[in-house]
Amino acid sequence: MNYTILSLLVAALALIHCLVGGTRLLYSVPSYGLLALAGVLTIASIRRVRSAPNPACLASVAVLAGYVLVRACQSPVVFLAGPDFFMMTGCVLLYLLIAYFFPNPNNRAVVIAALLTVGIADAVLGLIQFTQGKGFMLFGFGQPSPSSRANGMLISPDHLAGFLEVVGVLGLSVVVWGRTKFAWRLVLGYAVFCCYAGLIFTGSRGGYLSALVSLVVFCGLSLFTSYRADRGRSIVLSVLSVCVVAGLVIAAVKMMTSSLVLQGRVDELTTPDTRFLIWHAALDQFRLAPWFGTGSGTYLIFGRFFRNTEVQADPVHVHNDYLELLAEYGILGAVVMALFLAAHLFAGTKSVALLARHRLRASPDGLSTAVALQIGALSAVAALLAHSVVDFNLHIPGNALLLAFVFGILSNPGVVQGEGARTSVVTPWFRYALPFAGLCFLGAGLWQVAGSLRAGQSLRTPVAWQAAMILPKMPGEYWTEQARIALRDRAFVKCADAAKTGLGFEKKNPDLYLYLGEANRMQALQMQQRHSRALEQAFLHAAEDAYRHGLELFPNDETLLVRLAQTMDGQKRFDEAEALFIEAFKADPNLGLTRAFYGAHLRKMGRNEEAAEQYRRARFLSDRNVSLVGLRELGIPDRK
Repeated sequence: MNYTILSLLVAALALIHCLVGGTRLLYSVPSYGLLALAGVLTIASIRRVRSAPNPACLASVAVLAGYVLVRACQSPVVFLAGPDFFMMTGCVLLYLLIAYFFPNPNNRAVVIAALLTVGIADAVLGLIQFTQGKGFMLFGFGQPSPSSRANGMLISPDHLAGFLEVVGVLGLSVVVWGRTKFAWRLVLGYAVFCCYAGLIFTGSRGGYLSALVSLVVFCGLSLFTSYRADRGRSIVLSVLSVCVVAGLVIAAVKMMTSSLVLQGRVDELTTPDTRFLIWHAALDQFRLAPWFGTGSGTYLIFGRFFRNTEVQADPVHVHNDYLELLAEYGILGAVVMALFLAAHLFAGTKSVALLARHRLRASPDGLSTAVALQIGALSAVAALLAHSVVDFNLHIPGNALLLAFVFGILSNPGVVQGEGARTSVVTPWFRYALPFAGLCFLGAGLWQVAGSLRAGQSLRTPVAWQAAMILPKMPGEYWTEQARIALRDRAFVKCADAAKTGLGFEKKNPDLYLYLGEANRMQALQMQQRHSRALEQAFLHAAEDAYRHGLELFPNDETLLVRLAQTMDGQKRFDEAEALFIEAFKADPNLGLTRAFYGAHLRKMGRNEEAAEQYRRARFLSDRNVSLVGLRELGIPDRK
């Protein structure tokens, strides 16, 4: 049974990584489902658990998870909090699996070997992306902005760097300190080299710095371990660790200096970055509710409201996990996270000292996989702490699950306790939380399926997604994604059909109403070109109804407000459109695209001078074509 559970765990980590890191619920919930199933299966061996995790670590996890889940439920826009809610659930499931049911270092090493295999695939794919620069990806996915930087199977090169820096140092520690045969050591060493090569191809400046930090920590812990073990063999391994790290750094420098793209990325380390402007918006958001934060997922709202004029991309995340934590969860959330980190860092450091003294001294060859895992996990946390300053890897579900695996290692060093070993009275009971959480997760999905069948709704989908339809949120998320893709491909009838199907399963997702409204509005424009006034108005009325339903769920979404205003313009209801644009400016004052759309609205009303002014402001803020077209239609030269 343990092998089945371990297989499910590995499959969950590999699957979510292949599905662009789980950046949409559709691509992350299947992995959470696998972890939930693994949790339920632990019931068969729950009484055989003999190695208990650190009580302080378990307490910190319980407090952190409870706080995040409660704040997610209290978010002003429930839809925005969904990713955090489900991601925390998945991370807790994985953490408890590692902490309780897989303390054996060899089982954990198998997981690391599987992650290294995924890292090799990323490196190969990244090499293709780096050399061809066409944004090539597997499984039908595509890069939002194709470039010559490697992103592997993830959406962003920075996210891939966050994955490889953690997997790389875990593998390096197993290669140097683990008890493996020489042939396997060579294979793992090659995999580690591939991971770091792939990291270089990403061009991620944050990835370079955090990888360097983790390697320095790895060297420091290796020297500390040698000192505690007091073994000549261990000292040799520590020197070897330093030499390997130095070799990796030298190879990395040579690779970066031989590429103009990578050299350019390194040169940009000292140049101003738009991240600073995004951080200022997060600090402004933090001041609104400093103690408890504004709620899970709300940076999308306040990042728009406090947007700097130089930031025109939609600010979904802060590019700094610490500031996003402060903004959304407040000082209390930061304190809870700090306690979580402190408990695990203390437990990991203590484990390294104890294992070095007892395991390495007793080991005939001065090696220990348990020691390797603790050193690697602490070094991986160092990479996380450094990279979180400039990116948001904790909000990428695939990377968050990887870190849950790392913290699970730190919570329990894998030393099997004897029958008479003393432990906390409460600690053994935490293991029952795992099957309970799994049953709740799968039960919620089955309850949803029962409701859908009672309503006469079909759960039939392509074979690849069929089994996942029994999981929470999956039918609605599947049809939301189908609607988005159809809208992107300008298949408006298909988009409307998919959105309507999705609304049969999920009525609290404003994106479904947005896509339905857009499908109808675009069909109205097609009818206008065909001079079919009656059909045009019918589609506009349908679009209006969809947008208004979406605004009931997300009242200050500037996208819904602007699209509804454009729909009002199509119906000659200019005063209502004007009021909606005013609301959109209140929600997002500095977005150039909204200014351009407002200029088009003013032009329809015959207020050409005001329209020209709005187009100029839009042109100053953004290069989007709508402002250029508007200026040309008014006969005004294109000058920024």
